[in-house]
Amino acid sequence: MQESTAEIPTCWGFTLEELQVEQSKDKDLTIIIEWLLKGKEPDEGFLFLASPEAKYYWVNKELFQLSDGVLFKQKMSSKDLELLVHNSLQEQTLVWHHDIPSSGHQGVARTKAKLKEKFFWVRNGWNAYHCPHRKRK
Repeated sequence: MQESTAEIPTCWGFTLEELQVEQSKDKDLTIIIEWLLKGKEPDEGFLFLASPEAKYYWVNKELFQLSDGVLFKQKMSSKDLELLVHNSLQEQTLVWHHDIPSSGHQGVARTKAKLKEKFFWVRNGWNAYHCPHRKRK
């Protein structure tokens, strides 16, 4: 993770380059990135064999857009954009919104709500059992 400076543009703590690299590694995102960049539609056989995530991206392709080479999803309820977080960056995203002292311990529901305000990934959730503050029964 590179430190933010005035010369290095960032997006919610990640550099644009870091986001571009990680998103480009995700084979499920290639469907939507190829469509946005080249207008290329996948063939039916490819879609049939694709993962549920890739199918979700394709069915909802109108909600996605590239900005500075980084993929975002438009919220259904507004024109606001959510950063599409590659799975390799999800844990860091969770840490920034749960573990650091300035975020406070908000509990599962409020932490999920904070994440969903800015970030998107298929099955965006948070496993409460990873929380050291959660009381076990």
